[in-house]
Amino acid sequence: MMLLQVLLPLNIVLAAGALAWAYGSGHQWSGVLILIGLGMLWLLDYFFLRWRWTGTLAVLCFFSLIVAGGWAGLSVGWLLVGVLATLAAWDLDHFAQRVQEMIEDDDEARDTGRETVVVRRHLLRLGGVIAIGGLLAVLALRVQVRFSFAVAVILTFASVLGLSQAVRMLRREGH
Repeated sequence: MMLLQVLLPLNIVLAAGALAWAYGSGHQWSGVLILIGLGMLWLLDYFFLRWRWTGTLAVLCFFSLIVAGGWAGLSVGWLLVGVLATLAAWDLDHFAQRVQEMIEDDDEARDTGRETVVVRRHLLRLGGVIAIGGLLAVLALRVQVRFSFAVAVILTFASVLGLSQAVRMLRREGH
């Protein structure tokens, strides 16, 4: 749990900071203020308030600002860092809540160290997803490939099939 207590605030600061930097470099100062305020609210909620809905609100606002920043032509690199950190922070926020509930419901989980194993396993998966997602996003931004319509349809179908298989596998593993 200690690692979560460091990584979650770090990702919130990284998300708000990267997005604020993108907006600041584009001289969009109202966006900077909104992002800093949302980041501070999310941190305040995590450390003191425990409202549970603040993270979801912040993520919705962050993604709205990411889309608006993309349309406004802001730095794609900083927006990408913001996307990855926002997703990581949101996941960690919800995961920390579940771990806390697990500890409260099952004292044995804390005493046997099962909590630490669960946290490490989750962080490894999250790190892998963020790394692969970031790499694929960078490749998508740097490499331009032209496909015929038929190839695009086949690739779309294969992607949907692969994602549905991954979700099924994760659901089975979770039970």
